[in-house]
Amino acid sequence: MIKIKEISKDISLLFVMITVALTTDIYGADKAVNFVTSLRDWIIFGIGPGIIAIGLATGALAFFRSEQEGIRKAITIIAGGAIMALATYLSELIFGWAR
Repeated sequence: MIKIKEISKDISLLFVMITVALTTDIYGADKAVNFVTSLRDWIIFGIGPGIIAIGLATGALAFFRSEQEGIRKAITIIAGGAIMALATYLSELIFGWAR
């Protein structure tokens, strides 16, 4: 079970990272656009595939241990990473339907 202290540490770290990023990179409109674009690209092309790799490793370990619940969790992790990695294409598909 996740403890409140662990969540507060993660939130504090995230707050510090966002504060540093905002104070160092955003001073003008062009820098703001560049910052958000680079942040989006980092999440889509860096974090998404990383989560997929973690899901595959988790699934492999659960498979060799014959844990069905672990395999289900790994599939959920892989699906989340795939959604993050394919976010650009999924948004273009959804907006294409709206037209």
